[in-house]
Amino acid sequence: MVEAEKQERLRSLKEELIVSLKKEYGNIPVTTLESLAKEIKVIPSVRSGNLENRDTTNYYELSPTKRNKYNELLVQERELGLANSRLIEKYALQYGDLLVSYRGYRSITIGRFAKKEIPKPAVSAVSNILIRFEEEESESLSLLVHKYLTDGLAQRYFRFGATNPDHGRDRFHRRYLLSKEYLADIPIPDFRVLVQENPIDKLYYMQKDLLATITNLNSIMCEIDKNIINNYRQLLQIYLKNNNALPELSQNDSKLLEQLRDLEKQAKRLLDKS
Repeated sequence: MVEAEKQERLRSLKEELIVSLKKEYGNIPVTTLESLAKEIKVIPSVRSGNLENRDTTNYYELSPTKRNKYNELLVQERELGLANSRLIEKYALQYGDLLVSYRGYRSITIGRFAKKEIPKPAVSAVSNILIRFEEEESESLSLLVHKYLTDGLAQRYFRFGATNPDHGRDRFHRRYLLSKEYLADIPIPDFRVLVQENPIDKLYYMQKDLLATITNLNSIMCEIDKNIINNYRQLLQIYLKNNNALPELSQNDSKLLEQLRDLEKQAKRLLDKS
């Protein structure tokens, strides 16, 4: 009965997601991830097996928790243990591959392998699921699938359908375990009907650059804000203790005010374009 209830709950989650996709994306056909991918499989450790079969450290080990601003898997030079060269060759990542961590707390993390040339083969760390596409679809299709799987609808589907062994703990410390079968069966828009006519890669990277730039700009503006507030709080102290410096401080503040007002006008113009 428990298994039957579980299957009914998963079926209900799938139907709810399909309804949400129709509402969100209109008449785009809905399929499953399994139908879009060339293969979906759990990746074993290349350091497994007998010690005598571990014969090389000439490889990179990548994790979806280590990504750059484009959500691409970071390739890091670091010391690694001896691994099986046969397994490295068998499970080496290819351009456009997605790595999905099947263990997560607040979300299921996903990274994309975006290196077309690399000095050493790269493999997945343990606890990851590989999603691979046909070579000719590894650019736009893998970008679109990655974007979809990291968005709210898919992440909600993962959270509510994944196994949760820490059910008794508070919701911020529950660990979700995602099965390969559940991932493969997730409903997803059939991006293949669009990617050949309108590739997504240029727009995707442009928008990721916009996000990174506005985040950096916001950080800089926060620091300027703190400095201005701090100067205002010390106004009386400066006036009473360092009176001779007032003309220079006033001149600096006047220039800053002029520049900020110009920036404000430019920001309003940018707001109309965003």
